[in-house]
Amino acid sequence: MIVFYNKPLLRILVIIAGISLAFVGYNYAQGMFEVLGRQGMLDALAILGYVAASYLVLIVAEVADSHYVRAFGGLSLGAGLLIAWRFLSYDLAKLESGNSTAIYVVFLLAAAIGAAYLAIVVVRLVLDRLNLGRPMLPESGRIGTYEGAVEPPPYRSRTEEPKIDKAVWNDPSMMPDSLFDAGEKPSKNSGGAAHPPDSFEEKPASRLVGISGAFSGTVFDLSKGEFVIGRAEDSDFPLVGDNQVSRRHALVKVDEGGFAEIEDLGSTNGVFVSGARTNSAKLFPGMTLSIGTSTFKVE
Repeated sequence: MIVFYNKPLLRILVIIAGISLAFVGYNYAQGMFEVLGRQGMLDALAILGYVAASYLVLIVAEVADSHYVRAFGGLSLGAGLLIAWRFLSYDLAKLESGNSTAIYVVFLLAAAIGAAYLAIVVVRLVLDRLNLGRPMLPESGRIGTYEGAVEPPPYRSRTEEPKIDKAVWNDPSMMPDSLFDAGEKPSKNSGGAAHPPDSFEEKPASRLVGISGAFSGTVFDLSKGEFVIGRAEDSDFPLVGDNQVSRRHALVKVDEGGFAEIEDLGSTNGVFVSGARTNSAKLFPGMTLSIGTSTFKVE
């Protein structure tokens, strides 16, 4: 499975394919120039123009590091090679046997590399869609495995009815000036700054402990500094294999006193602190932090 998650391999394939296509283009254009002159060279370059454009899409895909763009580029390159082959196979008969054989072999090599590239990308996308991605990374650096008892986040049974003291409804002194004064958090779609309820004491946070999801039991130690949480492998706190997590999902800032704050970096699926979606929030022990399909407890 590691083959489908090996980005350096994809980039090596792109480089080899580019060298192969450059060889084919140069020798094809030169051979046609010798046979038909300037017009023959221009015709050869026009035939390979779409292939070159498709190859540029692969370059963009590697820069953007997007598997969807990679898939589009692989399909475009395949279509371009098929179209080019229709004309190139006819023109090879006009060239010298030595040149035509070399062009033929290298062109097929480029096509094979393109097919392998596209197959790796498609399988990777299917694995991600089925949530069968890369296995959990081994513990290293700030990442460890929590060996103690993992308690689920608090919840209220659906069978219980909430206890409401209706006597306070008509008492103005019991009403807060705003919802936030009562410790109320923004709604899921509001995305404002979450205000911690009074039950969470404002204390320094030392770590995030996974209590549910794919990273249950994983520990991220919080020391002074800034740490990126994301799906990218080079994230400080990587959540690799969870396609509900953006490449750069959130930023955790820890000051000299050990007080932590989390900031959403424009993620697709958001950051939830103690059940409320937020753009930024303080993290105190006892709170829960949900990112993607995993939930962490702040300790």
